[in-house]
This record gives sequence, structure tokens and C-alpha cells, in this order.
Amino acid sequence: MERKKVLTEYRKLARKYKLPPLEEIEEEFGILIREPVNFLGDFISHLLDRFNGLASHMASVIQPNRLDQMIEAKFYSDEEKEEFLKFMQRLMHHLHLLVASLYEGEKERAKAFLKAYSFYKKEVKKFAKDFLKEQARKWMEEESTREIETYFG
Repeated sequence: MERKKVLTEYRKLARKYKLPPLEEIEEEFGILIREPVNFLGDFISHLLDRFNGLASHMASVIQPNRLDQMIEAKFYSDEEKEEFLKFMQRLMHHLHLLVASLYEGEKERAKAFLKAYSFYKKEVKKFAKDFLKEQARKWMEEESTREIETYFG
């Protein structure tokens, strides 16, 4: 019964702001909304988690301060790090707009969510997947292993 109410309430909101289908968002974030919630606030929270996580990984490569980050920073050339910084600039733009929208009304939250969700679907998702797979791959390369062995003598 609650799910039916969720779908009804979401359809109203979706029509008003041209939001994506609820099922798409639920699948994207691995959630299932069973009772009425603050849809936009919840969706923004999930986007912020994704954006913050990626920003944290990228920042540790650009400006390392722990051993693991120092090793990861060596995985990339200065040119690659510059490209990461340019992407991070756009990521942080959307992140801050999302946070700011939480202090605004529903219309501004919807606008910020739609803009950031589009950026996420078109660019962030692929970038994050590629970046993190490359990180994982490089950790298993011989050079990384040597770096760790050197650290311990």
C-alpha cells in the first residue's frame, strides 16, 4: 500500500519538474523507496555521496598525504593529474550547487538535481568507473609492489 502512495506522490513531483522515472533513480542508486520521503533531498544525498567519494579519490592522487596516496600519485603523469583537476573542478561545481540547493525551495532543489544527475549519467559514472578500475589495476603492477617492498626495507 505504501509503495503505491510513493509512486503516486513521485509521479506528481516528476511531472512538475520533469524528473526521471523513479525506477531509474532507484536502480541507479541501489535503493527502493517503500514509503513517502523527501524525494529530492534523498536523491541529492545519494548524488552527494557519489560526488564526494570520487572527489576524495581524485584529491588523494592530486595532493597525497598518506603512504597509500603517495603510491597512487605515482601512478599518473602530471598531465593526467591536470586533467583530473579539470574534471574535479566541474565535479565540485555540481557538488556545491547541490549542497546550496538544500537551503532553497523545492524548485531549486529539482533544478540542481536534474543538472547534476545529467552530469552524473553522462560523465561522472564512466569517469569514476574507469578511474577506479585503473587504480585497482595499477595497485597490482610490479612497480607498486616494489614501492611497498622498498618502504619496508
